[in-house]
Amino acid sequence: MDDAVDHGKSVDVDVYLEIKDISDTISASDKDKIKTAVANTDNIEYFDISLFKEITISGQSQGAISIHNLDTPFKLTIAAPKSFPAVAEGYTRTYIVLRLHDGTITVLSATLNADGTISFETDRLSTYAVAYTDSAIDTDKERARTTGL
Repeated sequence: MDDAVDHGKSVDVDVYLEIKDISDTISASDKDKIKTAVANTDNIEYFDISLFKEITISGQSQGAISIHNLDTPFKLTIAAPKSFPAVAEGYTRTYIVLRLHDGTITVLSATLNADGTISFETDRLSTYAVAYTDSAIDTDKERARTTGL
């Protein structure tokens, strides 16, 4: 690339992220690894997150290069899965994001945003899963929190 610039050629670099639902294509062994790491095995959505860098020199693409590891984590925000059932009255939902990278499962801290999206940080691009747990709301604690009594 430096050589192209030195010779006055135009160089464009595009970096893009692809998120694909792989719920129907994930391997049985990867699915089993993820299911063992989460209590609610009935409602899990699987997806692949890939990051690509594509260099184009004087209009000629040099091809896309897949990036699997980053030096610094970045924040990613995704839509909460629409396939999950609604939260039952009297319960609260906690989303769980799991990453399967090089055979290792990592549970990532996830935040449910006011707009219904889920945010998490990652520095690895690979297979991910979103699951959830529903917990009964402790009405005494909730009353104390909201009323101060």
